[in-house]
Amino acid sequence: MRSTKDRVVICFGIAIFGIVGIVILLNAFLPGKYDGKAYAHKVDIEETVNSEGSTVYYPIYYFYVGDEEYRCTSKIGTGFRPDKSNNVVHYDSKNPTNCKSETGNLGPLIAGTISLGIAVLIAALFLKSQNRSISYDANGNIEEYNQEYDRKDIEQQLQSKENVEAIANYFSKIQLIIARLVLGFIIFILLIILLFDYIMVRQTIIAKDYIETTANYVDIKEQNEEDSFYIDYIYEFEDKKGNRQEIVVSGYEDEVPEPSIKIKYNEKNPQEYYEDSATYGVVGISFVVIKIIILMVLLTLFFNKNLLSKTHISISKG
Repeated sequence: MRSTKDRVVICFGIAIFGIVGIVILLNAFLPGKYDGKAYAHKVDIEETVNSEGSTVYYPIYYFYVGDEEYRCTSKIGTGFRPDKSNNVVHYDSKNPTNCKSETGNLGPLIAGTISLGIAVLIAALFLKSQNRSISYDANGNIEEYNQEYDRKDIEQQLQSKENVEAIANYFSKIQLIIARLVLGFIIFILLIILLFDYIMVRQTIIAKDYIETTANYVDIKEQNEEDSFYIDYIYEFEDKKGNRQEIVVSGYEDEVPEPSIKIKYNEKNPQEYYEDSATYGVVGISFVVIKIIILMVLLTLFFNKNLLSKTHISISKG
């Protein structure tokens, strides 16, 4: 049996993780100070390179409150170029400089769910440990016990055994539900990533016999004013036969065109091409295979309650 000090520390930990999780989730989904809502009239994309050499994109939203313009930079970066059509911004009506994008709730959702999950996990393990001070045989009778406890303590444990087991089973079910919710969320995100990977792999297969070359920036293509959100750039390259070919590459209005880009083009029809970043190499294909294996394992766990329960229990005991 745990000492009173240990119980206080464990209960304090449960309370801290639970309160933090609830506060984070409430802060993410209740209006709170972000009681204003606006649609950004302009969205810029800020690009940075992290320590691993990967490009991270941060959307910057420009919106009006009355006649005054404000800027809101997303605190959540992504490895994919964000869709500029997601232009909803929430702000503090008393101070519009305090703002966040609508996509900014993803981080708090994950953090709050994890914090609550930890609190439930600690509580369940704590309750399970309460009936381990006494060993029982197959019939539920006392097999052995620690001599430092008197008969009264043992009788109290016997009386509360059924209640403790019932509560432990209840929390085990909650743990299983939370585990499946987390798994489902991860599977959903992984499916979206693999959908993007499918497009990239398909383009890689199509372009496997294409010729690699470099296309140089020439000029901006004339276009209608209605399409001002996007802009077309003209690039030029020399094909294998020595003929000069022009291609049109689309980009955002506020982007600065790159002086040159690497492409792969079809020798029979040079106008069919892919940018080098639109195909995968050996490393990219390997990561796709790994992600598919991970998805299969997660799906197996998600649809097999018994296996998920055993996996969860073994992790808890470890």
